Amino acid sequence: FHRPARAGWHRSSFPATEEFIVTRLSYEGWEPAHLSYSTVSGYRDCGMRTKLQKVLRVEQRPGVAACGGNAVHTATEMYDLDSTPNATVEELFQKGWNEAVEKNLEWSPSFGVEDYTVTGRATAAYGGKQTVQWWMDNGPGMVQNWIDWRGANQWEIWETPEGAPAIELELNIVLPGDIPVKMFLDRVMVTPAGQIAVVDIKSGRTPETAEQLGLYATAMRTSPAINPKTAIEWAEWENKFTTLKQNEIAALPN
Repeated sequence: FHRPARAGWHRSSFPATEEFIVTRLSYEGWEPAHLSYSTVSGYRDCGMRTKLQKVLRVEQRPGVAACGGNAVHTATEMYDLDSTPNATVEELFQKGWNEAVEKNLEWSPSFGVEDYTVTGRATAAYGGKQTVQWWMDNGPGMVQNWIDWRGANQWEIWETPEGAPAIELELNIVLPGDIPVKMFLDRVMVTPAGQIAVVDIKSGRTPETAEQLGLYATAMRTSPAINPKTAIEWAEWENKFTTLKQNEIAALPN
């Protein structure tokens, strides 16, 4: 892989701000069709892992935590779309879990759920790890946290100019150097004060910086009709959120 000393894009970290040079990822003539936050952050963590995943397409062993996190995301989407209005949170989570397992079978057919990597911390009742049973017991509560948060704050789902609800909203932008970037925003919402907010739902550890939120908010600002005033990371497990405030968004590069 070609890796300059500093790779990525503008990163907002508090209280200081650091800039990264935008660059391309390449390996023996291979380049991704587009960059994404997950691709760049994963590459910075481990270039070899990116090579195995993206270039050589080596089959990966799925993780229980990733499966559970995807299940929670899908369950909150179903709730916000009102696609299963009479379902309990347990049923929503189970539906999300089943979808995540099916996708894993497509990508990694050699691994069943019993082969998934188990990580995280839990009580002795679960062997000290966040096992499948841990997720079955705790995942529905994360979905309920989202439902409770929405009810308490009265934030509504924003609609695109085409009238579509901004749930898993796809955005495509081109950074300087003709570098395409694709992203999917968990939610774009409207606060009771009428402000547009970018929301990223987290089922695991809260990131140390607001880099991802900053990228999403900046992408939204590429449209003159859309100017998000706040951006938050909402942690389902902890039922709390981290806010990227209006003045911090305004300080981001256009």
